[in-house]
Amino acid sequence: MSTALALIVAALGVYSRFTDTGFDCSGWLDCDGGFSVMHENTLEVFKHYFSAGGWTEVTHQLLSAVLTLLVIWLAVNSWRLREDDSYPFRLPTFILFLAVWQSMLGMWSVDLVLWPQAALIHLLGGIVICALLWLLALRLDGTYWLASKEIISRLDQIKPWITLAIIIVVIEIALGGWTSVKFAAFACPDFPSCQNAWWPEMNLQEGFNLVQPLGIEALESKARVAVNVVHRLGALITTVYLLSLSAFLLAVLDYRVQRMGYVLAAVLFGQVIFVIGAGYVRDSAVSTIMHHLGSMLILLILISLASRVAHAKQK
Repeated sequence: MSTALALIVAALGVYSRFTDTGFDCSGWLDCDGGFSVMHENTLEVFKHYFSAGGWTEVTHQLLSAVLTLLVIWLAVNSWRLREDDSYPFRLPTFILFLAVWQSMLGMWSVDLVLWPQAALIHLLGGIVICALLWLLALRLDGTYWLASKEIISRLDQIKPWITLAIIIVVIEIALGGWTSVKFAAFACPDFPSCQNAWWPEMNLQEGFNLVQPLGIEALESKARVAVNVVHRLGALITTVYLLSLSAFLLAVLDYRVQRMGYVLAAVLFGQVIFVIGAGYVRDSAVSTIMHHLGSMLILLILISLASRVAHAKQK
C-alpha cells in the first residue's frame, strides 16, 4: 500500500509541477494566503482553499503527510521486531530518514520551486523512496525461488546485467526528470525528429549546466533542445538494453524467469507505443504523468527481478 501511495504522490508531484499549481503555495498547506477553519462557513473555506491552491498540490501535500506517517509506522514496527533476524530492520529506518529529508526539502525548497535543480532532487527523492518501499515489501513477503543448480548458475551470470539495467533506467529517469523540470519536451514537438531535423542545433553545455542560476529561457532554446535530444538518445539505449535483457531472460529454462522476461518486454513495449503516440494526446500533462508512471513500473519490475534472483536457492 505504501508503494502505491508513493506512486500516487510522485504522479501528483509531476502534475503539480507541470501545471504550475504548486507555484501558488508558499508553504505546506499555505496556499493563497494560508488556510484557516476558524470561519462561520467552513465548507466555503475548503472550497476556496482547494480552488486557490489547486486541488493537485493540496492533495499532493496531504498524501505526502499520510505517506510519511506510514513510513514512521513501518520504522517503529521494525524497531519492535529488531531482535527478529528475519525482519529487515535497517531498511525501514533508512526509508524513514529519506522520507523526513524529502519532507524537509519540500518545505525548504518552496522559494526555489522555480529552480529546476531543486525540483529534480525532490522528484528523484520520491522515486528512491517508492523503489525502497517496494523492495521492503518484497523482503517482507518472504517468497524466494527454488531452482536447480543449472538455473542458479544462469541466474548468477545474469545478476550484474540486472544491476546494470537498474542503473541505466535510473539514469534515464533522471534525464526524463531534467527534461520535465526544464520544460524541454516543448522544444521538440515532433517525433522522432526534433524541429524537423534529425540532429538540430543544440547547446549541451547550457542544457546540462546544473549550477545555472534561475533565469528566463525561450521555450525552443538550444539548451532545451539539447536536453530533449539527450533524453531521447538515452531512451533508445535503455530500450535496446532492456529488450536484450528480456531476450536473455526468455532463454532461461525456468517459467518464473521467463514470466519476468515477458512482463518486462510487455511493459517496455507499451511504454514505447505510448511515447510514439504521445504527440496525439491532447492533454500533455496526462501524457507526462503516464510516461513517468511507465518508467517507474519498469524500475519496480527490475527491482523485483533483482530481489528474486539474489535470494534464489538451490533445490
